[in-house]
Amino acid sequence: MSYKYHSECGNVLVGNNINCAYRIRKALENRTNMEDDRVAILEAQLSQAKLIAEEADKKYEEVRLEVAAATLEVSVGDGGSFTGRLC
Repeated sequence: MSYKYHSECGNVLVGNNINCAYRIRKALENRTNMEDDRVAILEAQLSQAKLIAEEADKKYEEVRLEVAAATLEVSVGDGGSFTGRLC
């Protein structure tokens, strides 16, 4: 019978490799479950960030249109010298 050292769990005897493999499998399952939970959290955060970005885009467009309308009103009020530029 040969003796082997398993670096993952530290078991030395070959007969204990079954127990070692079981513990490694359980550790990997736990890690996978934790990663799945983290992915779910990140997906939720991404969805929320998309909603915030969409709202910001809508507000930006509203303000841009208000500025354009105000600029047109001021230019028309000055005698119609509106050039079509906002700057």
